[in-house]
Amino acid sequence: YIVVHEVAHLLVPDHGPRFKALMSRHVPRWRELDAELDAWPLWAPLPAGADLRAP
Repeated sequence: YIVVHEVAHLLVPDHGPRFKALMSRHVPRWRELDAELDAWPLWAPLPAGADLRAP
């Protein structure tokens, strides 16, 4: 979902109707997934030993 969301912004810069239609075409459950992601607190702890460095 997140990757498709960001790639969609290459075509549509905002979250308007065109963006929503594009998301619905490629990720039918995107609204559900978006709500699930929004439910995570920004301060959610990372797993122990998480490596955030770019490969």
